[in-house]
Amino acid sequence: MMLINHCKTLLATMLALSLIALPAAAKTRIQTTMEGHAVTGWNQRLGEPLVDLPIIGKTSFPINGVCGAGQSRAIDAHTPLAAPLCTHADPLIYQAIFNVAVTPDFPLHQNIPLADFPQIYRSDGAAKPLPPTTQVPWHEASNGSLSAGYTLADWIKAEGKIRFVCDGDQSYYELSASHLVPGGLYTLWLFYFDQVNPPPPIGNGGLQPDLAFGGASANVMVADRLGRLKTSQPMGFCPQRWSQAEQYQPLNLHLVLHPEGRVYGTVAEQLLKAPHEGGPGVVALPQLMFSFPRGRN
Repeated sequence: MMLINHCKTLLATMLALSLIALPAAAKTRIQTTMEGHAVTGWNQRLGEPLVDLPIIGKTSFPINGVCGAGQSRAIDAHTPLAAPLCTHADPLIYQAIFNVAVTPDFPLHQNIPLADFPQIYRSDGAAKPLPPTTQVPWHEASNGSLSAGYTLADWIKAEGKIRFVCDGDQSYYELSASHLVPGGLYTLWLFYFDQVNPPPPIGNGGLQPDLAFGGASANVMVADRLGRLKTSQPMGFCPQRWSQAEQYQPLNLHLVLHPEGRVYGTVAEQLLKAPHEGGPGVVALPQLMFSFPRGRN
Protein backbone atom coordinates (compact mmCIF):
# COMPACT_ATOMS: atom_id res chain seq x y z
CA MET A 1 0.00 0.00 0.00
CA MET A 2 2.84 2.35 0.93
CA LEU A 3 4.48 1.62 -2.45
CA ILE A 4 1.27 2.49 -4.30
CA ASN A 5 0.90 5.77 -2.38
CA HIS A 6 4.54 6.59 -3.04
CA CYS A 7 4.05 6.02 -6.81
CA LYS A 8 0.96 8.22 -6.80
CA THR A 9 2.87 10.98 -5.04
CA LEU A 10 5.77 10.68 -7.48
CA LEU A 11 3.46 10.83 -10.53
CA ALA A 12 1.64 13.85 -9.13
CA THR A 13 4.94 15.63 -8.57
CA MET A 14 6.17 14.88 -12.09
CA LEU A 15 2.87 16.08 -13.57
CA ALA A 16 3.04 19.31 -11.59
CA LEU A 17 6.60 19.95 -12.71
CA SER A 18 5.70 19.33 -16.35
CA LEU A 19 2.79 21.76 -16.13
CA ILE A 20 5.07 24.40 -14.65
CA ALA A 21 7.64 23.89 -17.42
CA LEU A 22 5.17 24.00 -20.32
CA PRO A 23 4.33 27.72 -20.30
CA ALA A 24 8.03 28.69 -20.11
CA ALA A 25 8.88 26.47 -23.11
CA ALA A 26 5.92 27.78 -25.07
CA LYS A 27 7.06 31.38 -24.58
CA THR A 28 10.48 30.73 -26.13
CA ARG A 29 9.19 29.22 -29.39
CA ILE A 30 7.81 31.53 -32.06
CA GLN A 31 6.84 30.47 -35.57
CA THR A 32 5.42 32.26 -38.60
CA THR A 33 4.35 30.71 -41.91
CA MET A 34 4.19 32.74 -45.13
CA GLU A 35 2.75 31.85 -48.51
CA GLY A 36 4.91 32.21 -51.60
CA HIS A 37 3.52 33.85 -54.72
CA ALA A 38 4.67 33.22 -58.29
CA VAL A 39 6.33 36.30 -59.77
CA THR A 40 7.71 37.44 -63.11
CA GLY A 41 9.98 40.09 -61.62
CA TRP A 42 10.91 41.76 -58.35
CA ASN A 43 7.63 42.08 -56.42
CA GLN A 44 5.90 41.87 -59.79
CA ARG A 45 3.50 39.45 -61.44
CA LEU A 46 2.47 39.88 -65.09
CA GLY A 47 3.54 43.50 -65.13
CA GLU A 48 1.77 44.57 -61.92
CA PRO A 49 3.11 45.03 -58.34
CA LEU A 50 2.36 41.97 -56.23
CA VAL A 51 2.12 43.39 -52.70
CA ASP A 52 2.48 46.66 -50.81
CA LEU A 53 5.85 46.26 -49.07
CA PRO A 54 6.99 47.94 -45.85
CA ILE A 55 8.86 51.24 -46.35
CA ILE A 56 8.98 51.13 -50.18
CA GLY A 57 5.29 50.45 -50.93
CA LYS A 58 4.51 49.00 -54.37
CA THR A 59 8.01 49.28 -55.80
CA SER A 60 8.48 46.57 -58.44
CA PHE A 61 10.31 45.89 -61.69
CA PRO A 62 10.29 43.14 -64.36
CA ILE A 63 13.14 40.67 -64.65
CA ASN A 64 11.84 37.61 -66.49
CA GLY A 65 10.98 37.73 -70.18
CA VAL A 66 9.55 35.71 -73.06
CA CYS A 67 11.06 34.89 -76.43
CA GLY A 68 10.51 37.37 -79.25
CA ALA A 69 11.47 37.96 -82.87
CA GLY A 70 14.97 39.36 -82.58
CA GLN A 71 14.77 40.36 -78.92
CA SER A 72 13.11 39.19 -75.73
CA ARG A 73 10.16 41.03 -74.21
CA ALA A 74 9.32 41.83 -70.59
CA ILE A 75 6.31 39.97 -69.21
CA ASP A 76 3.14 41.99 -68.67
CA ALA A 77 -0.64 41.52 -68.54
CA HIS A 78 -0.80 41.11 -72.33
CA THR A 79 1.86 38.39 -72.60
CA PRO A 80 0.33 35.12 -73.90
CA LEU A 81 0.47 32.38 -71.27
CA ALA A 82 1.69 29.96 -73.96
CA ALA A 83 4.82 32.06 -74.62
CA PRO A 84 8.12 30.25 -73.89
CA LEU A 85 10.39 31.85 -71.30
CA CYS A 86 13.67 33.45 -72.39
CA THR A 87 16.39 35.56 -70.81
CA HIS A 88 15.61 39.25 -70.64
CA ALA A 89 17.19 42.37 -69.12
CA ASP A 90 15.87 45.90 -69.01
CA PRO A 91 18.93 48.22 -69.32
CA LEU A 92 17.38 50.95 -67.18
CA ILE A 93 16.50 48.56 -64.37
CA TYR A 94 19.90 46.89 -64.26
CA GLN A 95 21.60 50.27 -64.20
CA ALA A 96 19.33 51.73 -61.49
CA ILE A 97 18.98 48.71 -59.18
CA PHE A 98 22.12 46.65 -59.73
CA ASN A 99 24.46 49.42 -60.99
CA VAL A 100 25.27 47.27 -64.05
CA ALA A 101 25.55 48.89 -67.48
CA VAL A 102 23.79 46.85 -70.18
CA THR A 103 26.04 47.01 -73.25
CA PRO A 104 25.91 45.11 -76.57
CA ASP A 105 28.15 42.43 -75.03
CA PHE A 106 26.14 42.29 -71.78
CA PRO A 107 26.64 38.76 -70.37
CA LEU A 108 22.98 37.84 -69.91
CA HIS A 109 22.75 36.61 -73.52
CA GLN A 110 19.34 37.97 -74.35
CA ASN A 111 16.43 36.04 -75.85
CA ILE A 112 17.72 32.55 -75.08
CA PRO A 113 15.15 29.87 -74.08
CA LEU A 114 15.76 28.36 -70.65
CA ALA A 115 16.32 24.88 -72.07
CA ASP A 116 19.14 26.10 -74.36
CA PHE A 117 21.51 27.07 -71.55
CA PRO A 118 24.57 24.86 -71.05
CA GLN A 119 24.77 23.01 -67.74
CA ILE A 120 27.95 21.97 -65.95
CA TYR A 121 28.28 18.21 -66.35
CA ARG A 122 31.88 17.50 -65.29
CA SER A 123 33.92 18.43 -62.22
CA ASP A 124 36.36 20.39 -64.40
CA GLY A 125 33.59 22.80 -65.34
CA ALA A 126 32.81 21.53 -68.84
CA ALA A 127 29.34 22.62 -69.89
CA LYS A 128 26.84 21.76 -72.61
CA PRO A 129 23.06 21.75 -73.05
CA LEU A 130 21.86 18.56 -71.38
CA PRO A 131 18.93 16.40 -72.42
CA PRO A 132 15.95 15.90 -70.10
CA THR A 133 16.70 13.63 -67.15
CA THR A 134 14.13 11.10 -68.33
CA GLN A 135 16.18 10.53 -71.50
CA VAL A 136 19.54 10.03 -69.82
CA PRO A 137 21.01 6.61 -68.87
CA TRP A 138 22.05 6.20 -65.25
CA HIS A 139 25.76 6.46 -66.09
CA GLU A 140 25.54 9.79 -67.98
CA ALA A 141 25.08 13.41 -66.90
CA SER A 142 21.51 14.20 -65.90
CA ASN A 143 21.52 17.46 -63.96
CA GLY A 144 19.90 19.51 -66.72
CA SER A 145 16.52 21.03 -66.01
CA LEU A 146 13.41 19.82 -67.84
CA SER A 147 12.67 23.30 -69.16
CA ALA A 148 12.15 22.49 -72.84
CA GLY A 149 8.83 23.97 -73.85
CA TYR A 150 8.45 25.60 -70.43
CA THR A 151 5.93 28.42 -70.80
CA LEU A 152 4.69 31.38 -68.80
CA ALA A 153 1.62 29.34 -67.84
CA ASP A 154 3.88 26.69 -66.30
CA TRP A 155 5.98 29.33 -64.52
CA ILE A 156 3.16 31.09 -62.68
CA LYS A 157 1.77 27.81 -61.32
CA ALA A 158 4.60 27.81 -58.77
CA GLU A 159 3.59 27.89 -55.12
CA GLY A 160 5.29 27.40 -51.79
CA LYS A 161 5.48 28.09 -48.07
CA ILE A 162 8.24 29.20 -45.76
CA ARG A 163 8.08 28.84 -42.00
CA PHE A 164 10.33 30.78 -39.63
CA VAL A 165 10.92 29.09 -36.29
CA CYS A 166 12.63 30.80 -33.34
CA ASP A 167 13.17 28.36 -30.48
CA GLY A 168 15.21 29.90 -27.68
CA ASP A 169 18.58 30.87 -29.16
CA GLN A 170 18.05 28.76 -32.28
CA SER A 171 16.35 30.11 -35.41
CA TYR A 172 15.74 28.30 -38.69
CA TYR A 173 13.44 28.26 -41.70
CA GLU A 174 11.61 25.43 -43.44
CA LEU A 175 10.89 25.89 -47.14
CA SER A 176 8.69 23.79 -49.41
CA ALA A 177 7.69 24.58 -52.99
CA SER A 178 6.02 22.86 -55.93
CA HIS A 179 5.35 23.40 -59.65
CA LEU A 180 8.91 24.66 -60.12
CA VAL A 181 11.12 23.88 -63.13
CA PRO A 182 11.77 20.12 -62.83
CA GLY A 183 15.43 19.54 -62.06
CA GLY A 184 16.00 23.30 -61.80
CA LEU A 185 18.77 24.77 -59.64
CA TYR A 186 17.45 27.35 -57.14
CA THR A 187 18.73 29.74 -54.50
CA LEU A 188 16.94 31.87 -51.92
CA TRP A 189 17.75 35.61 -51.83
CA LEU A 190 16.94 38.30 -49.29
CA PHE A 191 16.28 41.94 -50.16
CA TYR A 192 16.44 44.54 -47.41
CA PHE A 193 16.24 48.30 -46.93
CA ASP A 194 18.87 50.52 -45.32
CA GLN A 195 16.91 53.13 -43.37
CA VAL A 196 19.96 55.21 -42.40
CA ASN A 197 21.93 55.72 -45.60
CA PRO A 198 20.24 57.44 -48.56
CA PRO A 199 19.99 55.64 -51.91
CA PRO A 200 22.30 56.44 -54.86
CA PRO A 201 23.52 58.80 -56.16
CA ILE A 202 23.66 60.50 -52.74
CA GLY A 203 24.62 57.41 -50.75
CA ASN A 204 24.86 53.64 -50.95
CA GLY A 205 21.77 52.78 -48.92
CA GLY A 206 18.11 52.35 -49.77
CA LEU A 207 17.04 49.07 -51.37
CA GLN A 208 19.80 46.48 -51.01
CA PRO A 209 19.61 43.44 -53.34
CA ASP A 210 21.29 40.08 -53.55
CA LEU A 211 22.01 38.76 -50.09
CA ALA A 212 22.18 34.96 -50.02
CA PHE A 213 19.72 33.89 -47.35
CA GLY A 214 21.37 31.44 -44.96
CA GLY A 215 24.81 31.86 -46.54
CA ALA A 216 26.21 31.46 -50.04
CA SER A 217 26.44 27.66 -49.80
CA ALA A 218 23.49 26.84 -47.54
CA ASN A 219 20.83 28.30 -49.81
CA VAL A 220 21.46 26.19 -52.94
CA MET A 221 18.80 23.57 -53.71
CA VAL A 222 17.52 21.50 -56.63
CA ALA A 223 13.91 20.70 -57.54
CA ASP A 224 13.03 17.08 -58.25
CA ARG A 225 11.59 15.70 -61.48
CA LEU A 226 8.12 16.86 -60.47
CA GLY A 227 9.30 20.38 -59.71
CA ARG A 228 9.19 20.02 -55.92
CA LEU A 229 11.77 20.96 -53.31
CA LYS A 230 11.96 20.98 -49.53
CA THR A 231 14.73 22.20 -47.25
CA SER A 232 15.45 23.45 -43.74
CA GLN A 233 18.30 25.84 -42.92
CA PRO A 234 19.50 27.74 -39.82
CA MET A 235 19.27 31.53 -39.54
CA GLY A 236 21.38 33.96 -37.57
CA PHE A 237 18.43 36.04 -36.40
CA CYS A 238 14.73 35.80 -35.55
CA PRO A 239 12.46 37.69 -38.00
CA GLN A 240 9.62 37.88 -35.47
CA ARG A 241 11.88 39.75 -33.03
CA TRP A 242 13.23 42.18 -35.63
CA SER A 243 12.63 45.79 -34.61
CA GLN A 244 11.20 48.23 -37.15
CA ALA A 245 13.49 50.88 -35.66
CA GLU A 246 16.68 49.07 -36.69
CA GLN A 247 18.81 50.27 -39.59
CA TYR A 248 18.36 47.22 -41.84
CA GLN A 249 14.81 46.10 -42.60
CA PRO A 250 14.22 42.78 -44.41
CA LEU A 251 11.61 43.22 -47.16
CA ASN A 252 11.16 39.99 -49.09
CA LEU A 253 12.67 36.70 -50.14
CA HIS A 254 12.85 35.46 -53.73
CA LEU A 255 13.30 31.84 -54.75
CA VAL A 256 15.47 32.24 -57.85
CA LEU A 257 16.04 29.85 -60.75
CA HIS A 258 19.52 29.55 -62.29
CA PRO A 259 18.82 28.15 -65.78
CA GLU A 260 22.53 27.65 -66.52
CA GLY A 261 22.68 24.99 -63.81
CA ARG A 262 25.25 26.87 -61.77
CA VAL A 263 25.27 29.74 -59.30
CA TYR A 264 27.68 32.58 -58.62
CA GLY A 265 30.76 30.47 -58.00
CA THR A 266 33.08 27.98 -59.67
CA VAL A 267 33.52 24.24 -59.30
CA ALA A 268 36.74 22.29 -58.74
CA GLU A 269 39.76 24.46 -59.70
CA GLN A 270 38.45 25.80 -62.99
CA LEU A 271 39.32 29.34 -64.07
CA LEU A 272 36.70 32.00 -64.65
CA LYS A 273 35.40 31.61 -68.20
CA ALA A 274 32.70 33.11 -70.37
CA PRO A 275 29.17 32.13 -69.30
CA HIS A 276 28.61 29.65 -72.14
CA GLU A 277 31.92 27.86 -71.45
CA GLY A 278 31.37 27.01 -67.82
CA GLY A 279 32.28 29.16 -64.85
CA PRO A 280 29.91 31.10 -62.61
CA GLY A 281 26.27 31.45 -63.60
CA VAL A 282 25.08 34.92 -64.55
CA VAL A 283 21.35 34.43 -65.18
CA ALA A 284 18.98 34.51 -62.19
CA LEU A 285 15.18 34.48 -62.57
CA PRO A 286 12.89 34.97 -59.53
CA GLN A 287 9.95 32.55 -59.50
CA LEU A 288 8.52 32.75 -55.96
CA MET A 289 8.35 35.71 -53.60
CA PHE A 290 7.73 35.72 -49.83
CA SER A 291 6.96 39.01 -48.06
CA PHE A 292 8.97 39.28 -44.88
CA PRO A 293 7.39 39.62 -41.42
CA ARG A 294 7.37 43.25 -40.32
CA GLY A 295 9.01 42.54 -36.96
CA ARG A 296 8.13 44.13 -33.63
CA ASN A 297 7.74 47.88 -33.02
